[in-house]
Amino acid sequence: MPALIENLPSNSSTATGPAVGSPHNITSATHHHPQSGDGTLVVRQLPLEQVLADAELQARWVDLLHKAENGYAILHPEHVATEWKFWSYRPDSSMWQPRVIFQEHHGPGQHGKVHHGQWESLAVLLPRQITARRLTHLPLPVQLQGWHLVGGQILRTSTNTACFEPASSSTRAIFSAIKQHVDQSRGDFLQIEDLDVDDPLYGAVQSLSGTGFEVHVPYGDRARWRIDLRGGSAGYWSKFSSKTRNGFKRKQKKCPSRQLECITHPQDVPRFLEAASEISKHTWQTHELGLRIKNDPRDQAIYGAIAEAGLFRSYLWSIDGRPVAFLVGNQAAETFHYEEVGFHEDFADYSPGLLMLIDVLNDMLVVNTPRWFDFGGGDAEYKRIFGNDQSSSGTTWLVRRHGLASGIFHTALAVNLIRQQGARLRDYCKERKRLQKNNLQKDVPPGLNLPTGDENPS
Repeated sequence: MPALIENLPSNSSTATGPAVGSPHNITSATHHHPQSGDGTLVVRQLPLEQVLADAELQARWVDLLHKAENGYAILHPEHVATEWKFWSYRPDSSMWQPRVIFQEHHGPGQHGKVHHGQWESLAVLLPRQITARRLTHLPLPVQLQGWHLVGGQILRTSTNTACFEPASSSTRAIFSAIKQHVDQSRGDFLQIEDLDVDDPLYGAVQSLSGTGFEVHVPYGDRARWRIDLRGGSAGYWSKFSSKTRNGFKRKQKKCPSRQLECITHPQDVPRFLEAASEISKHTWQTHELGLRIKNDPRDQAIYGAIAEAGLFRSYLWSIDGRPVAFLVGNQAAETFHYEEVGFHEDFADYSPGLLMLIDVLNDMLVVNTPRWFDFGGGDAEYKRIFGNDQSSSGTTWLVRRHGLASGIFHTALAVNLIRQQGARLRDYCKERKRLQKNNLQKDVPPGLNLPTGDENPS
């Protein structure tokens, strides 16, 4: 049946906020499912601050997070509230305040009143501003204003048993409401970080973008690896050959004094951040990308909020009592998310990244075992070694089809293609020089030293 519009009383404690364009009317899309016999599914939206001020709404949100098949700590209300506190773009307009969009089961209550039931799916939007220069790497003095989908996904239960609602249908309903909000607010874009091609949201984005929007993935999709831990310890480690397992054991014997500590409690977060930040100053990630763990007020608040919610699960890996590697992660419902990792470069000979990951997996296979260990987007050799489930993902943008935003994103696609070709050419030239140098060295008689690049050949 087509969606209906339900008008709710404005003084209801759980009523949705004013719809964009009609500040005095409160609306929500309602989907009727005759097969349920006693209920409907309603897509509604509220200002984030209104939800955070209502204990009952927060309880429904947390309940959905714990039941969701794609639970993600980033979407816990405490984390979202803390993230918003430190959010860099905070417009004054009520049109651009954070929104919570959710699908709720309604059923008849006493005396014919509407019964507000459990939430079946949820998305959170934060306002986002981005410069054309950042997108295109060109000196264009233009800023685009749009929306950021928190966590890059829509929380959902696998199936709404009350209304026999499949996850994909629920996701499409929420995404339709998101797209409508972006359109009504005249946003230039919707940013969805690291969207997995196997997620129902991917299909909704591709099929429901419509004539008003176009879909861009400027940097393309990248491999995404997960570990399915349902087979238990024996089932997982048996995927490796005996030669590989023996190689792991030899590396472990080289480092008998190693120790792994799992950090989950809020009171341990400051100590963890202090150690991880010190290690982070001496990692290749910091040299290439900048300091990853800053242990600043934002880090302390963000990770503290996740720990208070009982979703923080991170690790310190030590040699002779000295922390030399760390892994930042969180676990909600059935999934552990691997967020940040680093090891002190002075200890590289011990293979700390590899050994820490082995120790972490052994811990997870014994204590509070998740179904999935999600490495997140991006390919790497160690992910290919340990992963046993592969898909692909990429940061996806829903962009207004006509106007300045579309032109900037098309420019970004062209520039990124040129940059990728340039990177391939540099890699080719580097490899060619390496091979030429190796071939030249093979032709040099023993005992004859070739001049280096800064020596005079004469």
